[in-house]
Amino acid sequence: MRQEFIAKSSGITLGEHTSQVLRCIESLKDKYTTPFPEEWWKALYYAALLHDLGKINPVFQDKMKKEKNAKKYADDFGIRKDIPHGILSLLFIKPEGLDFNGDDSEKVIKILLSAVAFHHWREYFPDLLLGSRSTEISEFVEGISGIKEKWIELVEKARVELKNTAEEYDLSCNAVGLNEQLVEYLKYNNLDASQLVSPPYSLKFLPSRLKNMLEQDLEYEKARVFIAGNLNRSDHFASFVGDSGGKVNFEDIEIAQYLDNGLLKEKMKEKFGTPDFWQKKLLERESSLQNENLILVAPTGAGKTEFAYLWGAGKKLLITLPMRAAVNGIWTRTREIFKDAEEGMEQNVALLHGDVALEMYSFFKEKSSGVEIDDIDIEGEIRGCIELARHLSKPYIVCTADQIAPAALRYPGYERIFAVLMNSCLVIDEVQAYDPRAAAIITHLIQQTALWGGKVLLMTATLPPFIEEEVIKRTGIDRKQQIIRLLDEPEFEKLRDSTRHTIRIGVHGSDYKEFVPEIIDAAREGNRVLVVLNTVKSALNIYQKIKDKVQEKDDMDILLLHSRFTQEQRKKLEGKVKDHMPNPKKDDGSKGCIVVSTQIVEASLDLDADILFTDAAPADSLIQRMGRVYRRYARTPGKNAPQKANVVIMISKGDKDRIAGGIRNIKGDGSGAVYDFSLTMLSLIILMAKGKGEIEEISTDSIIEILNKKEWKNCFFNIRRTKQDTKKLVKSLCKLIESIENKEFSINEEEKVRWVNTCYKLLEESYKNPEDFPVNLGSYLDSYYDTLEVLDHGYCSDSKMDAQNLFREVKNVSVIPIGLKENFVKDLESWLEAKCGKLNYMDFSNEILKKYIVDLPFYSWQKSEKEPVVENLDKITSLWKNHEIYNKLRRWLTGVYFVDLPYDGEKGLVLE
Repeated sequence: MRQEFIAKSSGITLGEHTSQVLRCIESLKDKYTTPFPEEWWKALYYAALLHDLGKINPVFQDKMKKEKNAKKYADDFGIRKDIPHGILSLLFIKPEGLDFNGDDSEKVIKILLSAVAFHHWREYFPDLLLGSRSTEISEFVEGISGIKEKWIELVEKARVELKNTAEEYDLSCNAVGLNEQLVEYLKYNNLDASQLVSPPYSLKFLPSRLKNMLEQDLEYEKARVFIAGNLNRSDHFASFVGDSGGKVNFEDIEIAQYLDNGLLKEKMKEKFGTPDFWQKKLLERESSLQNENLILVAPTGAGKTEFAYLWGAGKKLLITLPMRAAVNGIWTRTREIFKDAEEGMEQNVALLHGDVALEMYSFFKEKSSGVEIDDIDIEGEIRGCIELARHLSKPYIVCTADQIAPAALRYPGYERIFAVLMNSCLVIDEVQAYDPRAAAIITHLIQQTALWGGKVLLMTATLPPFIEEEVIKRTGIDRKQQIIRLLDEPEFEKLRDSTRHTIRIGVHGSDYKEFVPEIIDAAREGNRVLVVLNTVKSALNIYQKIKDKVQEKDDMDILLLHSRFTQEQRKKLEGKVKDHMPNPKKDDGSKGCIVVSTQIVEASLDLDADILFTDAAPADSLIQRMGRVYRRYARTPGKNAPQKANVVIMISKGDKDRIAGGIRNIKGDGSGAVYDFSLTMLSLIILMAKGKGEIEEISTDSIIEILNKKEWKNCFFNIRRTKQDTKKLVKSLCKLIESIENKEFSINEEEKVRWVNTCYKLLEESYKNPEDFPVNLGSYLDSYYDTLEVLDHGYCSDSKMDAQNLFREVKNVSVIPIGLKENFVKDLESWLEAKCGKLNYMDFSNEILKKYIVDLPFYSWQKSEKEPVVENLDKITSLWKNHEIYNKLRRWLTGVYFVDLPYDGEKGLVLE
């Protein structure tokens, strides 16, 4: 019996695995809705056929078969140094045997070979190709060149094993053979110098790669991303199917089951109570906008997400949002809408973010309440859903931006994301919610997606002009045809002048005590009161003051929500908040309540409160917070704002140098700021100038005129001042506030848009012409433009994790408070005993970690007494004799710490 080569530790042969990868590619070709050149597909098929030839290496085969004869094989085949199988595959490919005859055949073959060589990138590859380790390849080829016949015979066996598979896909095996010319060349030269392949990553290759991109047309790079990305995608998915025990099919790599557009419109007609809802009318009036690059600016609560469904109809749709809570909400809402429109279609909506297992487990448990169902069945279903989501297989994917955007940083393997986006519609929701650096990465993502042929919908309630200008410049979006400002549309003419928020700005002595009685009185009157603070510390402060003042006879619920609860408790609290403030408000005579939260509610939870008390923040954030108030009137024209203020902005006049907690100058990395000081100050000044009647209309000219007046100018840094003294600026602001204190005013929907636009236009003008601008508005935009410049010069992140950390600017550490340590250890021991050695991370995360893990800010973690959790594993007796389980737990718990900080079931993790 002929002995076959083993490709996987599971025993799958080279022929089997290659056939499986080709089946995945065949499925992609059948289901992609975007037409791609046949030559690209042909190159992709060949890349799949040849990508694992390096695994015929006898030393590799010994590892797979666990024969422990590696030294003997190394001696017999002249192997002095082992090299990665992807690069080794090049030695077994004869380019002249590839049947490409077009004008660009040389380019296509180079892309194909590069995809094969680098389909498993390693961080040491730069050194292996042209650095200190390049001699390892020379030593390998030197060793085998003396016994070529053995290797020729070995490669011939591989050719025979792949022959039937090749013929099935109309491919030739003539390219499979020992490349003797390359063997000779590499004895004396490094691989990079051969120009046979083009290394895709690492700054070490940047000069040559930039040169290549200038010399080659865009189609070359597009073809490279398509071939490399889809090879990786198919290779990974084939391995996943092989490990799934038959629960997943190879054809599931792309599930092209799209909701019928007519059924979707019928469901929306029912939801909106009219057959002429704006989403449908707009796309019918401008049919050319369907599946095309587009910017949509629409007020909060207008129904942007429903527009996205219709815009991306018939195509794969990825919806990205800034926060996990918002993603969870949109995922749940999308499932419900799709299920009502067509039974079973909800199964095609995937959820993707860092805590997806916990969210889906909670969701399915809640849905199955009252029905007898085994947890094992739920977990099995979740596991399958998560894997399909990670492989981007489902037709509808709702995710946090950190799952997609870091691809713009070109980490190794990023092509897999863009290969999907090439055939998809990408929705970017609420871009203003990102910090300047993340916003720059998002901008570059939009540019790259459009460049590769994917379609992008950037939709937001408020769009900073500097981002708008860069997106237009980088994508070629037509200002007149491809930017929709909903308030400019004929059917929204009445909504432009409508109001639903009456505003008052007041001051407090840094501890909020002046506002506490008013908050309580509002709840006593039956109102749903939302209190939003910039930091957890501020939220805890005002929450405790409210609790201390509320009397026993007061029939009201007081809820606290922030990021420093355990994952399990935070999930429960989010549910309670939504129950107390459902959108739209129910007129059921329910009692008043108070919800104290941080800014996580801005664009996360679909709430409808009666009154908002909020810390100072930039204009776009304040508008998002306002969007949680009187949301029931979001689509109702007219004067809906109450006479008495339902938005109260609280400014600190204490002895500190801040307007509110979390506000500092953003100068770049590590500022620790939630919001920028100058941007927040400018936002407040514009609002006050309007409220005070100093200006008739919000515009850059009217505000520049204000900024030249001493009393307003004193709220900002002098353009020549180097030393930052914010105390005086806060004092000047409070003086202005006192001059209008208790004055209440409304701004309409159109004025809100002008408010944001004017803020950022002034910020940009100050950035570009600092010497000619009346005040110093800081360096907020530096980070945005600096990041864009770095990305434009071809920056490549070393790893996906580094790219994600850079995008998110990770500031939190996972910790277990010391008070929970004893219970954690007991639960862990019981869990290990119950699992009988059958462990997986999803179960561990759902059943253990979610009850104990809290996110702690990095700066607080640095100051706290801490101990790595892994150092306590030795105390768990059941692990003493089981090294495999011990090592698994070490891996899962690395980076998690016990911290000597109290955890309160009501308040969460408390920083002393």
